[in-house]
Amino acid sequence: MQQKSNLLNLIYQYRDEICHLNQMKILSVSPFEKNHYIDKIEERTTLFIKQLEEVVNEEETETSEPGEPLEFTLEELAAFDGTSGNPAYVAVNGIVYDMGDVAAWSGGRHFGLNAGRDLTQQFTTCHQGVTTRLETLPIVGRVSGTVNKL
Repeated sequence: MQQKSNLLNLIYQYRDEICHLNQMKILSVSPFEKNHYIDKIEERTTLFIKQLEEVVNEEETETSEPGEPLEFTLEELAAFDGTSGNPAYVAVNGIVYDMGDVAAWSGGRHFGLNAGRDLTQQFTTCHQGVTTRLETLPIVGRVSGTVNKL
């Protein structure tokens, strides 16, 4: 609740300051003054975005327990396909792994396979069930409704 209040205060403060700076820009007589207020609006917008990111990061830190695994449905997992800035997550035997630091998974693709899916069958077929390749990968969570088969 406190985070929501902080966020609203930040937004209202930004709105008020931008309205004031914009009015001053409109009332300015010289091009120098107008450019001055345009620069101030840009500076304030940059600062607002930075402050907004800080508030959001505080919320994420407060709401997520470190090391607490997430639970994904297959539909939710599909969003983590490694494209458009999304992380590349892959499920194997019900465990969701982060493939982001694996060069072979660049862009969310690996030998015709796409991230954001349960690739248990493909992994088992390709690696004959040898799980040592998975042991070095960060575990993000698990797929809901599955049992760890390892």
